[in-house]
Amino acid sequence: MPRNRLVERAVDEALARIDSFIEGLKLQALPPAAARASMDGQLGHGSNSVRLASLFFAFYSTVDPEWDCNSIPTGLRGQYGDKRLATQLGLRDITLHNAITAFGENLGWKGNVANSRLQNDARFDAFSRVLGRLGAPGRMACANYMAARFAESRKVIPPLPPVADDILTYARARSLFYSLIDIPSEGNIQQFLVAALLFVHRQRYGYEIKTHHVHASDRFDTTAGDIEEMLNGDLVRAYEVTVRPDWKNRVGDFRKKNGPREFAQIHDHRIWREW
Repeated sequence: MPRNRLVERAVDEALARIDSFIEGLKLQALPPAAARASMDGQLGHGSNSVRLASLFFAFYSTVDPEWDCNSIPTGLRGQYGDKRLATQLGLRDITLHNAITAFGENLGWKGNVANSRLQNDARFDAFSRVLGRLGAPGRMACANYMAARFAESRKVIPPLPPVADDILTYARARSLFYSLIDIPSEGNIQQFLVAALLFVHRQRYGYEIKTHHVHASDRFDTTAGDIEEMLNGDLVRAYEVTVRPDWKNRVGDFRKKNGPREFAQIHDHRIWREW
């Protein structure tokens, strides 16, 4: 479908105005009473797509003075039109459109819509006639009114309500994890942490996590690594865990072991893997 710069501009204007209302902008003028009633009717429509399309048309009427408020603007659908508007509203936590992704497609405006008319659609007939009778100030007042109503529907859900200090949230667990990593323990704590993470992640697949003494000989013992993943008694993969800064010098020893191996240097998250 041809790209319509006015469609893009209408979307930009709608998003910019909604952002302004989110940031505290107040309405400077209300639409005329009849127009306001029509806007409220569209905003309260049972269709999410109708609500969002009405927002778009209100702003399109302000950027294209030649629009007859009846035809479907060319290029309404797609990444520069309905999809972009819906996506951006979702990113702003706007809920009035209930996160639909493409109102043009939802409303049946597919392919060549040159012969489609809003005034032949009961969902937009009265609305489009009201816009058509308004001058530029009235259209702008309608667009701002609808943008303000969309902004009011913004709902930002915090990650968690206030919780007591003894509740282990993700942020506190991560902080604890990094604190434990930094404890000097000759690798014991660090190996336990890696093994614990593997146990939680792998148990759903039926894997058994086996650990070995952190000072077991890297070259001469019979294990494939400090930590081994087993499935039905067979070795799946193995890990070497170290906090030593000279980890690169040890890769040669790890390669001489049997079985699949992974090497993790915890402090800066280096991974070495050989299958």
